Amino acid sequence: MKKSITILTICIMLLALSVIFTACGNKCEHAYDNDCDAICNDCGETREVSAHQWKDATCTTLKTCTVCGTTEGEMLPHNWEDATCITAKTCKTCGTTEGEPLGHEWTTPDVDLCEVQSTCSRCGATDGENKEHTPENDDNDCSTALNCGVCGKEILAAGEHSPEKDDGNCTTEQKCTVCGQVAVAAKNAHNDTDHDYLCDNAGCQVTVGNPPKDENSGIDLPIDRN
Repeated sequence: MKKSITILTICIMLLALSVIFTACGNKCEHAYDNDCDAICNDCGETREVSAHQWKDATCTTLKTCTVCGTTEGEMLPHNWEDATCITAKTCKTCGTTEGEPLGHEWTTPDVDLCEVQSTCSRCGATDGENKEHTPENDDNDCSTALNCGVCGKEILAAGEHSPEKDDGNCTTEQKCTVCGQVAVAAKNAHNDTDHDYLCDNAGCQVTVGNPPKDENSGIDLPIDRN
């Protein structure tokens, strides 16, 4: 009987020790949903964590916590810019593209003329090279335009003559210092309608007729031209 009690006591002690060791070996290793989750999913124990650090949503990503990766809400709509001849429809915010470029719409050049470049009617881009214009007969007069003898397009616009220095005589023509053509035509004759012995034509300084002279010295007498 005494031996049985001793064996039972030993068994109880071993069972107690087993329970103790089992309890110590089953310590919770805590499991959380993410780095910002404060409550353990297994044992309910809480911990101190920071709040979510949100990064705003974009066209391609949701609003996202930079700490734990949690997302929230919806992505923003794209801000589309229409396709062009050389670029597809493109989001101005994120750069995402959709579809294909439109491609150029080339005009058909007239090969009989100097301007043979093809031009895109949509964007204005050009392709090819124009021929050089062929000047028609040049009259060497800077006051007349110079046109192409092939296509008729104006190559050089008409300008104004640059008269040489006036010699004060209206019956003398003034030539252009650029092209050598007559810039100011000569008058046929002097004009003295007010009989002051001075030509009335603008800019002319020529004495007209025979002004009265001093009888003794023969020098022209002063003339009142007022």
